[in-house]
Amino acid sequence: MQVNTFKPLPELKTLWYLIDIICFILLLLPIVLMFIMQVELVLSAICLVAWLLLFFSILIYIPAFYNTLEYGIDNDAVRLKKGVFWRRKTSVPYGKITNIDITQGPVERLFKISQLTCPNSRFQWNSQR
Repeated sequence: MQVNTFKPLPELKTLWYLIDIICFILLLLPIVLMFIMQVELVLSAICLVAWLLLFFSILIYIPAFYNTLEYGIDNDAVRLKKGVFWRRKTSVPYGKITNIDITQGPVERLFKISQLTCPNSRFQWNSQR
């Protein structure tokens, strides 16, 4: 039984970083306004520290999660491995796959990636490639 395994394209990790940075810039704006409007300094500082912790935690988590993603195709099924803290292995036999949907939004088109969905009777499996 030959198993063909592959990893997602590096552009997926780049897209995640871009989304992270945009979201955190938008979340930073209220904190900056707090400093400008001279809201209590302690409250502003606590918000800024929380923002920094969350921002850097996600910057560390993105490559860790990306490195755990692995897809496999063998003679019997399509397989997915993922998870940083809780590892998950999913296997969908070919007989259970009812259809395959591939979607691609405008931002995904810029990065030349798309989303593949394999719905079946048990669950819906999303992956980005």
